[in-house]
Amino acid sequence: MSDKDQNLHPKKELTTTPAPEPEKRRTSAFKLIPGRLRPEIMGASIVENGIHFSVESPDGQPPVLLLYTKQSGEPVAEIPFPPENRFGTVYAMIVKGIRPGRHFYAFRSGNRIFCDPYARLVLGREKFGDTAHLTGLLKAGLLTEDFDWEGDRPLRKGFDELVIYRLHVRGFTAHPSSRVKGRGTFHGLIQKIPYLKELGITAVELMPVTEFEEVQSVMIRQSQGENKNAPGSFRLTRIPVGQINYWGYAPSFLFAPKSAYHSHAEGRNQSQELKELVKALHQNQIEVIFELYFPPETSDIQVLETLRFWALEYHADGLHISGRSMFPAAAGDPFLADTKLFATGWEHVPDGSHGHLAQYHDGFLADMRRFLKGDEGQLESAVFRTRQNPEHMAVVNYMAHSNGFTLWDMVSYDQKHNEANGEQNHDGTDCNHSWNCGIEGETRSKAILRLRKNQVRNALAMVFLSQGVPLLEAGDECCHTKKGNNNTYCQDNDLSWLNWRRTKNGEEIRRFAAYLIRLRREHAIFRSKTPLSAIDSQNRGCPPVSVHGTNPWKPEFEPYRRQLGILYNAAYAQPPEDHMFYVLYNMHWTDQEFCLPHLPEQTSWRMLIHTTKAAPNCYEAAEAPVLEDHETIMVPARTIILLMSEAGTPPCPPEQRKSP
Repeated sequence: MSDKDQNLHPKKELTTTPAPEPEKRRTSAFKLIPGRLRPEIMGASIVENGIHFSVESPDGQPPVLLLYTKQSGEPVAEIPFPPENRFGTVYAMIVKGIRPGRHFYAFRSGNRIFCDPYARLVLGREKFGDTAHLTGLLKAGLLTEDFDWEGDRPLRKGFDELVIYRLHVRGFTAHPSSRVKGRGTFHGLIQKIPYLKELGITAVELMPVTEFEEVQSVMIRQSQGENKNAPGSFRLTRIPVGQINYWGYAPSFLFAPKSAYHSHAEGRNQSQELKELVKALHQNQIEVIFELYFPPETSDIQVLETLRFWALEYHADGLHISGRSMFPAAAGDPFLADTKLFATGWEHVPDGSHGHLAQYHDGFLADMRRFLKGDEGQLESAVFRTRQNPEHMAVVNYMAHSNGFTLWDMVSYDQKHNEANGEQNHDGTDCNHSWNCGIEGETRSKAILRLRKNQVRNALAMVFLSQGVPLLEAGDECCHTKKGNNNTYCQDNDLSWLNWRRTKNGEEIRRFAAYLIRLRREHAIFRSKTPLSAIDSQNRGCPPVSVHGTNPWKPEFEPYRRQLGILYNAAYAQPPEDHMFYVLYNMHWTDQEFCLPHLPEQTSWRMLIHTTKAAPNCYEAAEAPVLEDHETIMVPARTIILLMSEAGTPPCPPEQRKSP
């Protein structure tokens, strides 16, 4: 198994021997009461006069509601759905006497006992990776309305304000070095919010947090008794197989937060703890994007129901639709008009305004990694990726993602090393667009390590100096490595967990990433709300963006070229600035001289970033060195330099320049 769509399905039902007849159960405390039935509202919901249940029974038999307490192994009551309450294949009823928090439920149809696929809470998977639940029954809990949001609402930030930090809830704090209470949980993540703020993050994307089955399993027949041919001589038993499904890309209870991500703090269930996380992030001006994985067989109706539920129940700022390439119906849904929707593509959306949609795919990663390592013929793609900013839709840019090499492994390995997955290294993509900088894997070579750090800085600069929405995979800002494993779907260990013990290299890169995020926030020209034009429509000296070669105003796109200059006129930014920014890319393995665009009198170039310099290699504007030569600049091999013009600072006269 190598791809997320190939994970085995989790258990959603359990076949058992027939339960005792309903009349043998104590049902006097629970009563069916008349009331308006809403069979289209699936699952269990609290209504004024009781609990409303709706369940599909495809086999046509009237289902039975099974009620449990937390400790009971057998139902404390069995309540059949009235046959007259059937709507197609859906049955509904209202029951009085059920106490949320005390009672849990399941359904039986014939001999099949199953947990509600629309459950808001699931009991039985409280410990991540525990196999004990395989032979037990999953029970559903009732979601009450007692959480105090304290007026919380989605933040409604524009795409131009977003810096997305993508993380796995368990992996972010599971390592002992995280030093949080409740490692690997929603509560653990809350304790790391100060770190996210310090880094400059404005949105977090959470990998799947719905109740998926991380223990992959199959159902087998086991004989019992001496007569193997007699009725009831075997039973069905579920046994674990394969690897742990760490990522969560598998069928799940789409309306239930994962109970193993709950710290089990007294008085809070997993739903309340997730809401505490959302509220805490919002209080710190950080948006929340939930990635929701939909298997291909998920119906359109259930996809839409799920998206609406997470937007309304958990105050989601954004929803990332994965598993299915896109879901056009969501684009025009009025309930989701203020919710950011991310998908691979939106080619067939209905007509209308879609400013809340974003493309989310590996296009930037593939093209800019090729440019980074100096492949031939990449300049036109690089220009497209740095400028891509569609009129009515956002685009997400990243250089690393969970399904592939980390940023550090991208510059440390030419080949994948997935041996630990137990699939003879056949899993995971062979197309990584990576370069090991001369040595495969770990090394003590100072020259190689310098080059790797330089390439990581280049990669980060490519993301944050481009238009579009930047995304940073958790750990890439501190050189996290997975030892060359590009498919850690099953690695619930140090390969996937973020190590909070900062190495010298990691701390240096983290500071550089924080600088880029701050620079982008302070200068709106790098995050324009609308596409930047190549025409100087307002006669401000030069257009908002222009492309150059080693000579100004002369772009060079021959296949052998690996040099590029991009000039931004911040007078077109909102708000406007009296600056121009010149980004110089030299992805060749030799140094290259660039001629600089002419500046007005009493204006000079300051150097904000030089990716190959020893620290400091990034400067605040007031401290940035003024170029001694304002006509040419030598850009070292595999280097990105960012210059900013400053009026009122005359360039250094030729007689005062230092000799080379």
